[in-house]
Amino acid sequence: MNSQWFFPKQKWSVTSRSAILMVLLSLPVVLHAQQSYGRITKLIGSASIRGTTRARPVRIHTPFRPGDTLMTGDESRCEITFDGSRIIRLDENSTVAYNSFGSADTGASSGHSFTGLSGSLWVDVKKLLKTQHFDMKTPTSVAAIRGTAYNLHCSANGSDYLVFEGTVATTVAGSSEEPRLATPGTRVAIVKDIETFMAAEEQAYKDFIQDEQDAFEDFMRQEQDAFDEFSEEQTAALNELRESFTSAGSLYVAQTSFDRSQVVKREWISWNLETRE
Repeated sequence: MNSQWFFPKQKWSVTSRSAILMVLLSLPVVLHAQQSYGRITKLIGSASIRGTTRARPVRIHTPFRPGDTLMTGDESRCEITFDGSRIIRLDENSTVAYNSFGSADTGASSGHSFTGLSGSLWVDVKKLLKTQHFDMKTPTSVAAIRGTAYNLHCSANGSDYLVFEGTVATTVAGSSEEPRLATPGTRVAIVKDIETFMAAEEQAYKDFIQDEQDAFEDFMRQEQDAFDEFSEEQTAALNELRESFTSAGSLYVAQTSFDRSQVVKREWISWNLETRE
C-alpha cells in the first residue's frame, strides 16, 4: 500500500474535533482578509510604495494594502489586481492611494476606496455584487462604479474621465448634487480652473501633432485640404469643450462625448484596451 496516502485510523476526542471545526470555519475569514489587499501583477520600469514607513521599491506580487500610496517613475507602468478580476493601472509619473477596505457611505457593506492623486489611471472592474463598492476619489470628485472600464487623468486642478464600458457615477467633491451618470463614449471633466484645463488640452493636441510629425508632414503635403479640415475639427472640439462647462459650487463640470476612434490613437489608451483580459 502506498504509504503516502495511508493514514492509520485514530480516535478523535470531542475537544480535538471541536478545535478542527473552529479552524475550518475560520478559513473563509482568513481568505477573505487576504482578498482585501491588492497585489502588483504587471510592472514596466520602476515604481514604489509608501506606507507608514519609508518608500520601498515594487516588484511583481508586492502587496498593496490600505494606507499605502503607489507611485510610478518616468517611462513606467504598473498594474494592481484586487479579488482576481479588478484592476487599477498607472501610467508613468502617476500616483494612487489605497484609502480603505470595508464599509462605505454608499450603503455597500464592503469594497475598496482609493484616491487618484496625479497622472493617468486605468480602472477595469468586473461586475460587483450589490453589497460591494469600488470607489475612486480625487481632489475634485468621487467616482462610484458597478462593473466598468474607464480612464482617469487627475491633477491638482481636476479630474478627467473617459468611460469605455459600463457606467460611472461621478459626484462633484463637496457638492450636494445628484451623481452624474456617464456611459460608454462619455467624457466628464471636473475642474477648479477652466483656463488651466483648456491650456493643458491645447498642449496635449500640440504634443500629439509633434509625436506624429512625420506622418502629418506627409499628410499635409498630400492632402492639404484634409489636414486643414482635421485642424478645424480639433479647434471646434476644443471650443465645444470649453463652452460645455457649467458651475457646480466652486468647481466646473463638463459632460461631453468623445470619439473612440481618435482616443485609441493614444498609446496609453490602446495599450490598456489591447491587454484587457
